[in-house]
Amino acid sequence: MTHSIRCTQSLLCFAFCLFFNLQINAQDYATDYTPLEIAAPIPESILTKSYQKSQAEIEARDSGNERRKARQAKDGFILQTNFILDKLLDSPQLLFNTPLNAAVEKVAEKLLRNRPELYQSATFYIIKSSATNAFATDRGDVFITMGLLARLETEAELAFILAHEMIHTDEKHSMQSFDRRWEISENRAFRNQGSVAMLTEQSNFSKEKEIEADNKGLNLMAATVYDLKNITSAFRKLEYGHAPIFRDTLQREFFELPELIIRDELWTDKTVDITALESDDEYATHPDIKERIENIQERILLDKVTDTKDFDVLTPAEFAAVVETARMELSFIYLTEKRFIHSIYHTAVLLKKYPDNAYLQENLAYGIYTYAQHRQNDALSYEYLGEDDYFQGEPSRLRHFFQEMTDKENAVFATAHVYEFAKKYPDNEKAQRMARDMTEDLVIYTVEDPDDFFVTVELDTVREFFTRTAFTDYLADETFKKYLADGKKYRKDKEEREEFNSSRAGIAENKKKDKKLKNKGYSLGLKKVVYVNPFYFKGKLNVLGEIEQDYEKSENLQEDLRKHIKDVAAKTKMRTQILDINSLGRSGALEKLKDIRFIENWGDEFYDNPGYVVSLYHNQTAPLIEKYGTSHFAYTGVAGLNNKASGLSEKLGVATVLSYWSFFVFLVPEVSPYFIYRMVRRNNELYYYTSVFDMAGYEKEMEEFNFMKMKDREEVVKTHLHWSMQQMKKKEK
Repeated sequence: MTHSIRCTQSLLCFAFCLFFNLQINAQDYATDYTPLEIAAPIPESILTKSYQKSQAEIEARDSGNERRKARQAKDGFILQTNFILDKLLDSPQLLFNTPLNAAVEKVAEKLLRNRPELYQSATFYIIKSSATNAFATDRGDVFITMGLLARLETEAELAFILAHEMIHTDEKHSMQSFDRRWEISENRAFRNQGSVAMLTEQSNFSKEKEIEADNKGLNLMAATVYDLKNITSAFRKLEYGHAPIFRDTLQREFFELPELIIRDELWTDKTVDITALESDDEYATHPDIKERIENIQERILLDKVTDTKDFDVLTPAEFAAVVETARMELSFIYLTEKRFIHSIYHTAVLLKKYPDNAYLQENLAYGIYTYAQHRQNDALSYEYLGEDDYFQGEPSRLRHFFQEMTDKENAVFATAHVYEFAKKYPDNEKAQRMARDMTEDLVIYTVEDPDDFFVTVELDTVREFFTRTAFTDYLADETFKKYLADGKKYRKDKEEREEFNSSRAGIAENKKKDKKLKNKGYSLGLKKVVYVNPFYFKGKLNVLGEIEQDYEKSENLQEDLRKHIKDVAAKTKMRTQILDINSLGRSGALEKLKDIRFIENWGDEFYDNPGYVVSLYHNQTAPLIEKYGTSHFAYTGVAGLNNKASGLSEKLGVATVLSYWSFFVFLVPEVSPYFIYRMVRRNNELYYYTSVFDMAGYEKEMEEFNFMKMKDREEVVKTHLHWSMQQMKKKEK
């Protein structure tokens, strides 16, 4: 059966690869770009429960003559590793069955043509991350970041990276590393020497495994036609992974508009020297790169290499399309990571090549808009501001530009650029929301006197026209005038509300509202709500303060939680729907998974953004409101903890209390019953939360978090679900 499934998947992959060249070049970068999306079939690793996979791996493992303690530790490591990896597999940032995945698979298949069983056991994923990295698991998951693909120059570089990672999988290096850590932790000599010696030994072992993967990966490469000199260049990509991909110089005219001229002081001629930092191991994604390069160079006999190639499976043009696709993806990925200046620079360079590309224009406008929103709300971290060592080369010039602008200049700059983009694309709903938001905010928060600021001003020599003339062309625009009028209204409402809230009557009214909310809860008056990925955590808290999850119970209780939601919804007559990545089923699974990803991305952004900020995924989530018949989506979860000490820690804790028994009983009689009670009692803790978001109005309409000293019994969980659904359904009187 397993062989049959794998053969079916291979045929599907083969059919997919036949159309690879057509699909990877199908998009016209000159006018637009559509971001990559996952495609069927969903990998079995994602559809299979974590505990089920773990048990199969544990049963297949040869434990030999291991002692019980060691065997339990390794089995626990397998459980923990699988659950952590599956969180990554559930991530919206994971891509499978895209043209880029197909390219990677084709290279891997050719590379491993003499090891078909190793290729058959592997599943190749691409992570939507700007990091320059690749890694693999013992069970055969191989991950490559978009940032790494965007930096590659030859197919041979990709082949070596895959060869290195497949050796990690083949040799089970993760388990070997755990075995070594276990040996070290059990070795009395290391314990006596302290943690430094233990860490040093672990580090040396890890370095040894990296060298082994390099050497055996080289052997795989040597059996192909790839030019081995590419191995060194592959290492260089990892070594320089923190430096910008592009080295293009941007002129300030690129960011100017006809009525918005950048003053001289904002545009510096100086940039941070890339060579000062780019070869330092501190910034490399893989440490010890220099040592590993020297090792590989010693093993490569360049004078004996003949008839070698940089490309074998793909043509140079096809591989260039892979890299260009990855670079287009990075324009958006930088925004998801809130690396605004990096995104603006990267996107601007691509726009020099594709000036009419709507996707790039939108990303540029959104980067400028979101930076301004975070700055307006004083929510810019050091990374967002650009005060970190990763700003080298040309991005450092752009960082200086954004940092040196005054708050007013930055708000005006963003409003002008976003409004210009919205005028160009009137059917782009996200663009219209950004333009309205930015214009209204400029009136509400930034300018001193809106009636005086938004007037036609002639150019003068004072250079104040950076802000004063930015909107000259828009003052007769009916939409712009409406945004200004709305902004003035909201500004007046804001001032009146702040004045009332600080008054005696306002304080009294707000106290009354808080008391009503505390006693009677919310009254949302909803007709339907969609629950997204209901979550259940079952575990214990040991005496060291470490939380240990019971993976099997967590999975089973998570399934029970879905049933509880349906049961309570039926009793309360609340219309509900559940979208859960852990219960996709087989019918329509891919469509559900895509919807879950967009909703989760929207929710993550909502939490991270300060105040009201139009979502990066606005155009993707807006249709979901119509699709599910509601704009309200709920996140709910339960955590049941038992913090009774166990094992040696428990014995030590009891022994400590018994040692001071006379003290507690005779000297402090009033507290001794408490310590006896705590000794014999199971201290159960229950955490329950529910949050409800209005995706259309960008509002968090309900947030409930409860904590109780009690066991997470079914009836207790259902009671909380019942109470939260009643609040969702109840109308305000």
